[in-house]
Amino acid sequence: MERPPSEVIRDHVRMTIAPLDRPDTPQYLLEVIDQLLCDDILMFSTDYPHAHFANSADALPDGISAELQTKIMSGNAHATYRLG
Repeated sequence: MERPPSEVIRDHVRMTIAPLDRPDTPQYLLEVIDQLLCDDILMFSTDYPHAHFANSADALPDGISAELQTKIMSGNAHATYRLG
């Protein structure tokens, strides 16, 4: 292989966050996201027709930064589908 598998995965795999099995401590999830360098591959999904949350803002993990929220809610999808 010319590149580590982790790089290939980040270039070709995207993950959605709904539904998200999150730990009781929000910081633990943020640490996993940081350690896996996966902030660029996470995207929002609704899991329609299943209603897990009253609104989309409730679907986001507690404690995430505004930058990561923007990436999850729109930025990563825009980059993936080359929308601008």
